[in-house]
Amino acid sequence: RAILQGRDGYLWMGTDAGLSRFDGRYLVSFDRRDGLVDDEIRALAQDTSGVLWIGTAGGLSRFDGDTFTRFTTTEGLLSDQVRALAFDRDGHLWVGTDAGLTRYDGWDFTNYTRSDGLPGSQIRSLTVDSRGDVWMGIWGRGVTRYDGETFTTWTSEDGLLDNGVRPVLEDRHGHLWVGSEGGLSRFDGERFETFTTKDGLSATDIFALFEDRSGDLWVGTGNGGASRFDGVRFT
Repeated sequence: RAILQGRDGYLWMGTDAGLSRFDGRYLVSFDRRDGLVDDEIRALAQDTSGVLWIGTAGGLSRFDGDTFTRFTTTEGLLSDQVRALAFDRDGHLWVGTDAGLTRYDGWDFTNYTRSDGLPGSQIRSLTVDSRGDVWMGIWGRGVTRYDGETFTTWTSEDGLLDNGVRPVLEDRHGHLWVGSEGGLSRFDGERFETFTTKDGLSATDIFALFEDRSGDLWVGTGNGGASRFDGVRFT
């Protein structure tokens, strides 16, 4: 469900049965018996000090290499159903949940819901762009940007291919890529360009996006494997 390579080179993998760490030779696993708040892991992120943050179906966990610390609605988290994690340039952790958006500054949780301008509650993905703005894919509601003051939303009415948004990613050129159940959209800040199987995508139900070191975009789908976009064509 989630994979992250840590600053120490370890590969962290989140599954429906807990957390695993691979050092190149050995696989070590962690679950609720070790202190995880829940075994169903949905998102991973690491802060600048190397601490691992784990989003689960039962709340948020923090792992410093020795000890797990748990955060739930009891501590101020908006919902225990965590779907996405991302750090901003100030080191604040943004948490996407089934009930809206939460920001954690290391001390307190600040929650954002529809009453604050969110178009919907079910946040499926988060990314922080090069300007420091927070982008989120909201299921059935399109893609939303938060600039620190205002939430702005783009939907299929604005040219987005599909409102069932899953992953979002900013590439090295500053373009925002939006994966959805209907295909792929690229946003240059003014308009959307869309891509489907007619353009070479292996499938349109997109679950993952990744930009490699050469700048190629990799697209993971639900039933068509992976596609690579080199800026010109999909393979």
